[in-house]
Amino acid sequence: MHRKGIHCGSTAMGDALRVQGLDLPEEQVFGLGAGLGFYLCDGDTALKPPQAGRFFVGRSSSFESDLCESLGATLTERHFESAQKAELHELDLIYTDLFELPYVGAHGHWFGHLIAVEGFTQGEVIVWDNEQAEPQKVSRNQLLKALSEAAPAPHGPGVTVLHVTSAPKAVPEGAARKAILRNALQMTEQAAPGEGVEGIEQLAREFDSWRDAADWHRRARLAAQVIEKRGCGGGLFRGLYARFLEKELPELAPLCLEAADAWTGFAEKLDVKGIAACAAAERALWSRALELCE
Repeated sequence: MHRKGIHCGSTAMGDALRVQGLDLPEEQVFGLGAGLGFYLCDGDTALKPPQAGRFFVGRSSSFESDLCESLGATLTERHFESAQKAELHELDLIYTDLFELPYVGAHGHWFGHLIAVEGFTQGEVIVWDNEQAEPQKVSRNQLLKALSEAAPAPHGPGVTVLHVTSAPKAVPEGAARKAILRNALQMTEQAAPGEGVEGIEQLAREFDSWRDAADWHRRARLAAQVIEKRGCGGGLFRGLYARFLEKELPELAPLCLEAADAWTGFAEKLDVKGIAACAAAERALWSRALELCE
């Protein structure tokens, strides 16, 4: 049931839906979950290796639950105080730290990487990961180390385990347009401080100060990776989302591609002019989305 994909969350959720009989391309999974987002984060420089003191994320923190609500699927969440207390079952979805997954070879911490548990065998856990075409085996002890207990895991302290228990056999009529409206609202009217389009504009205002930070080189490297490399398909997920729009609301697709190009341009130069262009492109995209969908 596993299919290699671009983004960990949409791959894992796509796998889980496929098990329930609903087979969707990744861009549709991502779009129906209103997957685009933006929020500024404070890293943890006390980690070994240290994480950048300031960075950003380009997808929605509520993607998985929003996707199931959009489809009429059932998603259960189980919360545990620690990794040692976590109970895992087949087809559970778990948030992990990339640094602690032995088959990845990551050089730094990245929390909230979603993978699926396929099964168990002789002290090992078999998992599905978006970057791997085949199932991977991880010792149970190593997986416990990888279970994400730290920010910016989407659900705060402790360990959260997801499980899709049911899904419809087809996408409900009108679900795509409703999901686009949800995403537009999350990026504009419903965005908290430091999030959405206003969060991008905040980054534009503070970006000059990043260059004076002691960890500037780490911030710069992580910013470029987040935009182009870390499971987003380039352009901070905007290219992936544009493919969803090309099918569901073609008028918006060019605006989304403009946003993707702006983010790629910012990743190349990492200057204030570049992030200002991202903010302008996002403002145009989501303003038009509200006009078309409200």
